[in-house]
Amino acid sequence: MSVVLPRVSAWKTYNELGSKFLRSLKHEHQVFDHIPHPKVASIKRRCCLGSQGLSRRAETWVPTPWFCSVQRVHFKNLSCPDIVSWNTVLSGFEENIDALSFACSMHSNGIVFDPVTYTTALAFCWGDHGFCFGSQLHSLVAKFGFNCEVFVGNALITMYSRSGSLAEARRVFDEMPRKDLVSWSAMLSGYAQEGECYGLEAVSLFVSMVRQGMSLDHVSFTGAVSACGYMKNLELGRQIHGLTLKVGYGTHVSVCNVLISTYLKCEVGRDAKLVFQLMNNRNVVSWTTMISIEEEDAVSLFNEMRKDGVYPNDITFIGLLHSITLNNLVVEGEMIHGLCIKSSFLSEPNVSNSLITMYAKFESVQESKKIFEEVNHREIIAWNSLISGYAQNSSEDICNMAEFIGLQMKVLKGSKAREGDWHQE
Repeated sequence: MSVVLPRVSAWKTYNELGSKFLRSLKHEHQVFDHIPHPKVASIKRRCCLGSQGLSRRAETWVPTPWFCSVQRVHFKNLSCPDIVSWNTVLSGFEENIDALSFACSMHSNGIVFDPVTYTTALAFCWGDHGFCFGSQLHSLVAKFGFNCEVFVGNALITMYSRSGSLAEARRVFDEMPRKDLVSWSAMLSGYAQEGECYGLEAVSLFVSMVRQGMSLDHVSFTGAVSACGYMKNLELGRQIHGLTLKVGYGTHVSVCNVLISTYLKCEVGRDAKLVFQLMNNRNVVSWTTMISIEEEDAVSLFNEMRKDGVYPNDITFIGLLHSITLNNLVVEGEMIHGLCIKSSFLSEPNVSNSLITMYAKFESVQESKKIFEEVNHREIIAWNSLISGYAQNSSEDICNMAEFIGLQMKVLKGSKAREGDWHQE
């Protein structure tokens, strides 16, 4: 059933309706509260207010595909769309290729980009093609004098950091006439995500933030603690942990997860467990980390996780199955196998490989073989897991292994030959 949309003759109708709705809300953030299913990938903008550089944060949502399609139909009906209309449509894309193509069409149609256009377009600049496009946008930013806009600079730092061009990100950061907390956190996160290579730079940047008396947030602490973990600097990690407790981020989920990881990298498991125990709210990362290190209590921790209402992921099952395999818990392994089938995690290659290894350790090679045969796309890890399972058991199983692998290779060669014939046709 098609939806008949009313023809709109002027873009002012949408802008006036939008402005009226915004005025009806007491606070800006209430826009986010009206979204029925907001996504994580929210577009975060910071708008400068007044001469003192005060800022406020307005969060909007990534529209659903249906909303975007309706939005574009309305856009095509506009007689003279202004830059606000163009920016609204640009922000509604989900695929970066579509968004960047639309940005190109804006430029070819003579639309003069404003800071919001640059910020929105730069958010889609990832991957090889996106990086090249982002570099061109950077040139336009410099050409038209938008370097002084804080949120444009923040978008450039994020774009370069995401692509691993940290030297260019740092150059943008250093050339910014004004920086806010997002600027510092974006640069710090860029250093932290590169691991040990830029650990010292991340820590130095964090120390500069502290010395300048900046109001630190969970992103700042996460980046700094992560850098300590990569460098295995336990003393500095503990000092930053103390600072998180002092400013009220000692129980924040993201900060605690990184603290647990840092203490484990520094081989201080007792402190990692203590951080976990003091957490008010735990997510799947928190539980999965503890399940992976608590080999003896992994099953009980997994049960507590389910009681806590946290849904597991494939990494959770991999760590859990590893602990079950080491402790030779046959009954628990079969129960987790059933749960993997019920929750559709058996299709995950790493989970199925873990199950193949588990049953081989339990001397149930036929079960390993059965799981292997149910795998749709068999990678080298799946083959290695099954071969290792056969090798760990009796000589009769090794003979069966040779026969089974021979048959599988014939099937594989046949499918490759048919694929070649198809291409030749």
